[in-house]
Amino acid sequence: MPSGFVFSKCYTRLEEGGSLTSELCDAVWAASPCEHQLITLVVKLLNKSRTAQEGELLRRVARSYPDIPCLISVAYPWSPAVFKTGSAAEAGVFADAEDLAVLRRIGRHDELGLQLFSRLLRRRRHGQVPDVLMALVLALIQSEGLRDDDVLAMTQAMAGSGERFDYRDSRSATGSGSSGDIRPAEYLRRSP
Repeated sequence: MPSGFVFSKCYTRLEEGGSLTSELCDAVWAASPCEHQLITLVVKLLNKSRTAQEGELLRRVARSYPDIPCLISVAYPWSPAVFKTGSAAEAGVFADAEDLAVLRRIGRHDELGLQLFSRLLRRRRHGQVPDVLMALVLALIQSEGLRDDDVLAMTQAMAGSGERFDYRDSRSATGSGSSGDIRPAEYLRRSP
């Protein structure tokens, strides 16, 4: 079973209030997922009452992917003991204090602001933020949500992280070609 299908099945089951069966947990493990695929599933499992099978899946993740529990324990200090295995630096995750502060703030529902989002995205663009950390930030935002002012700050930071192109000579949607159809337009293009 392809890993995308397995994870989709897991998310659907959890969103419907169900639990993962032992077969589904085994399928997740058999898919040999990469860290960023597991992050969202781990966050969803930590935010619910877990079955024995789900608990075993979390223990497998903690043993095999040491950076996931370290980062999770930063965002969720109340996480199970299996996720308290050391610091992010000990696990080999190269995240600085401000990157880890983003995790803590999302987990506590504290304000992040434009400056932190901009810095995180700038560091990500330059390859200084590992995939697993960015995946956890996004999983936490999905799970915990953001304050209204942080939604705006994140949007502004994302818009500021790309290149802007000015297409003032672009034609209108009618495309009739008459000179009266020229209108100013500005498009945002994101580049990795």
